[in-house]
Amino acid sequence: MNDTLKKVAKAVLPQRVVAAIVSKRWWDYNGRVMADRGVLDIAKRFVTRHGTTVLHGPFQGLQYPMECALTRYSTITLLGSYEMELHPWLYDVTPGKYERILDIGAAEGYYAVGLALRTKTPVDAYETEARSRQFCREMASLNGVSKLVSIHSWCGPGTLLKLTDRRCLIFSDCEGYEVELFKPEVIQALAKSDCIIEIHEGANGSYWYPTEATRKTLEERFAPTHDIHIVNFCPRDVTQFPEVQFLGDAAYKAISEEDRGTSQQWMLAKARAS
Repeated sequence: MNDTLKKVAKAVLPQRVVAAIVSKRWWDYNGRVMADRGVLDIAKRFVTRHGTTVLHGPFQGLQYPMECALTRYSTITLLGSYEMELHPWLYDVTPGKYERILDIGAAEGYYAVGLALRTKTPVDAYETEARSRQFCREMASLNGVSKLVSIHSWCGPGTLLKLTDRRCLIFSDCEGYEVELFKPEVIQALAKSDCIIEIHEGANGSYWYPTEATRKTLEERFAPTHDIHIVNFCPRDVTQFPEVQFLGDAAYKAISEEDRGTSQQWMLAKARAS
């Protein structure tokens, strides 16, 4: 969807409807890109060799549905190298630490189901794209945590405002919506909750936020109630992953297709009131 159509759609359609349309178009486009790059073929070769169970990292043992593993770029999640920068915090998410976990932008359920399996904590998974929600349901069932994982299509500021005085973990990858989602009054409601937020370019009304402006805006909003750490993406070292060596010249591609620039950042906001 080009920028003009996005502006028209936002003017006449509810935000959740626009998000669903955009996310479906993005996943359709991304599927074609993955096929063109050869990464789906790499995923198939990896699954044939190693299966559909996550090998390493905080979600080791998590099982992927076969169709999901073969139609998404699953090599990095099955290997356990995906977003390794967040592993120290994820290892610190232990049973009983939080009342509830919210995964905003859950995709196929890697974090939502992985965290439910790891901590036995109730998880709310929010994903605007219908096929991804179905994969998340399948993954939750496959891993025996369907009763812990509740799947929803939309998370807005009102959803988070209901968490006042609760101790939760908010995991956000909402593709540029974070400035609108984490409004000052929302952050006040999250004074006892920890947040892991992937930072993107985004919009707030008529104003466009470059990535750096998004980070600074969120830092200013969270500073009164949370201790803030900024984590930067680090390039992968293929020698650390012997499981991909059988791919030969494609081994590096197997671990480097996260589509990250060197400027990719995450904000880890730890509540002082916890």
